[in-house]
Amino acid sequence: MDEEKPLLLLGDLAGPDGNAFVILGRAMAAAKAAGWPKDRIAAVLADAKSGDYDHLLDVIVEHFDAREDRHDYVPLKREKR
Repeated sequence: MDEEKPLLLLGDLAGPDGNAFVILGRAMAAAKAAGWPKDRIAAVLADAKSGDYDHLLDVIVEHFDAREDRHDYVPLKREKR
C-alpha cells in the first residue's frame, strides 16, 4: 500500500508564495510534521533543488499532497513532460 502524502499548503503560487525558497521551506516543515527522517527530507529537497523551477514543482507534487492555499482549495496538478 502506498504511503499517504503529507499535506503541503503552498499559498498563491502567482505571488511571493511561489518563490522556490518559500516552497522548499514549507515542504521541509510538512515533512518534519509528518515524521519523515532527516535523511529522507534531505534527499527529497536535494532532488527538488537539482533542476529548474518546473523540476522543483514536479518533485514536490510527487512527494506531497501539494495544494495552493486558496479559498477554492484546488489540488496542484502537474503534467508530465
